[in-house]
Amino acid sequence: MSMPQTIEKSQAINAVPVGEGMRLHFLHSTKFKTAIFCVLLRRSLTREDATLNALLPGVLRRGTSKHDTIGKINAVMEDLYGGVFDCQTIKKGEQQLIQFYFEGLTFHDNFYRGLEFVKEAMLSPLTINGAFKDSYCAGAVNSLKDDISSLINNKAEYAKERLFECMCKNEPFGISADGYIEDLAFAKAPELYKHYMKILDASPIEFVCLGNLDSDELQDKVKSLFDRPFGRKAISVPPSAQIRYSPKPIDIYRENLNSSQGKICIGLRAEVQSVGPDFPAMLLLNEILGSGPNSKLFTRLREKESLCYYVNSVFYRFKSIILIQSGVAPENFGRMLDLAIQEIDDIKCGKISEAEWGNARKSLINRLRGGQDYPSAAIDFYTVQHLLGDTDTANDVIEKIEKVALEDISRLAGTLYADAAFELS
Repeated sequence: MSMPQTIEKSQAINAVPVGEGMRLHFLHSTKFKTAIFCVLLRRSLTREDATLNALLPGVLRRGTSKHDTIGKINAVMEDLYGGVFDCQTIKKGEQQLIQFYFEGLTFHDNFYRGLEFVKEAMLSPLTINGAFKDSYCAGAVNSLKDDISSLINNKAEYAKERLFECMCKNEPFGISADGYIEDLAFAKAPELYKHYMKILDASPIEFVCLGNLDSDELQDKVKSLFDRPFGRKAISVPPSAQIRYSPKPIDIYRENLNSSQGKICIGLRAEVQSVGPDFPAMLLLNEILGSGPNSKLFTRLREKESLCYYVNSVFYRFKSIILIQSGVAPENFGRMLDLAIQEIDDIKCGKISEAEWGNARKSLINRLRGGQDYPSAAIDFYTVQHLLGDTDTANDVIEKIEKVALEDISRLAGTLYADAAFELS
């Protein structure tokens, strides 16, 4: 059975079962000299497991049963003509994904040798007496502790994380996928290894591959490498992210770090489902509002009012949340918030100029098209589509954006309300 053959065409890409709770997604493309192979272990984002999950990549990428140091792993990659291997955690909505990543040249059997190493890293990590190596676990703990502690040095990122923590405090989305320092004290090598074994047994596993490969050969290779009996008896599929919508007065949270440049983040909620006819319009609405140098927020607050150092907006599709971020002097927080709300109200009333409309549509379409020229961006787009159960390709989304009407934008803007703001001074 051959799988769909190209991502250049506007067609759905189906998942092919390759084992118990395991699916292979193949995105065929002749654009690139290299191919990418990702393994995604899907977990619900929970406060109990977030830190342990975040720790795992720091241990797994340090050594395998056959290649027990980072130096030996690097030597394997050099032997694969400059192959790239990594392991990390990724937050997608209210799921925490543990990702194994390999990118390599596709000539002869070079790429499939890379897949064999991914199997080794995933299923044969370095263990001593039935546990991860103590020093590797301790190293991962220290590294993660440093990463969490250093977040405060990136004031913009820190303000964003604090907004979501406050705004979504009763939702999984408010949990940090990077984990929590106070939980690191309980992370010991034996317990962490048991936790990983539980993840291998119970997690849905997605294999996502992009490149110029033979689909049948790839499918056979993945089946032979990964379909082995290692439990898989109680697979638990993480639930979809829940969209919360309950209009209310805005909650404002404040924190003082004596920073010379203030940061403000505003969280807007919309009554829009993640999949359906309104999604392309929401992308365009966000583009008009703040996702670019021609947007309303940038033109009004940065160019006209000279009120802020920067301003932009980001649409978080899994939760139907728009995040407005800005660097602004603390004494201007109130005016910044008021003017941002004014711009949203203008969109609700259909006050969108032809230039704003045309620039936003052109910019958004170019970004979607351009993303397909980068393998990692193409895989990320498809992964999000799959997790949401959306079969549209990038070309499908572009076609729908071209059909969005002004009335669609105004209607959706009418559902927006400012749920929370976080002011960092």
